[in-house]
Amino acid sequence: MRYFTLGIIIVVAAAIGVLVGVQLAKPTGTTLAVTTQPREDQIVIFWDGNFQPEQPEQFETLRPAGSETTPLMVALDAKRYPQQSQFRLEAALTYESGPQGTNCFRLFNLTSNSAVVGSDICVPAGDSPHPAQLVRSEPFILEAGQHNYGVQGMVQCGGELCRPSLVWAARIIAEWEEPLATAGKLPATGAGDIVEAGSQGKPSGSPLPLEASVALGVLVLGAGGLYVVKLRRG
Repeated sequence: MRYFTLGIIIVVAAAIGVLVGVQLAKPTGTTLAVTTQPREDQIVIFWDGNFQPEQPEQFETLRPAGSETTPLMVALDAKRYPQQSQFRLEAALTYESGPQGTNCFRLFNLTSNSAVVGSDICVPAGDSPHPAQLVRSEPFILEAGQHNYGVQGMVQCGGELCRPSLVWAARIIAEWEEPLATAGKLPATGAGDIVEAGSQGKPSGSPLPLEASVALGVLVLGAGGLYVVKLRRG
């Protein structure tokens, strides 16, 4: 009967050691909450100029004064930006005195000789004088690979005489979301927890590494064994 009691004590001590180790190895639920922040890059096509389309009612590529062949352009490879990036066309407009029509602009792919879908901007100028404007298109997608891009402009006069706006600056705006990790207290969900970079998959909230927890459990087990030995000798 005495040895049966000793066996029960050993089993209980071992169970306590294992439970302590398992409990200490569990994550506390402290993880990294990942949010995003907007980022923007500005790719200048030209600036400090006064360029305007020469022909009404049709798009034409803006060129430096006195040039009939070389357009104003910039080289851009969209794959150098994050995959989810979107782009916009931005133009700074000024107006001369006189009747103003509706001014339209768009980004033009000089490499493929095609307009960029979704990049159009149309601005009804209204009566003269009209203040300077900074306008942006809706977001659009650019194809991967290096391409040369220019700006095309057109003025719509509706059958009347009117003057086109002057474009003194134009650029492409790249927009994307960038991950931003911040410490936070979130419910622990096991394998789905967000962990710190370089933690090799261990939940960031675990107070002790698994090795230390097991060692502590063994220590409790050993203490139980010593207690049993003491009882046998006593």
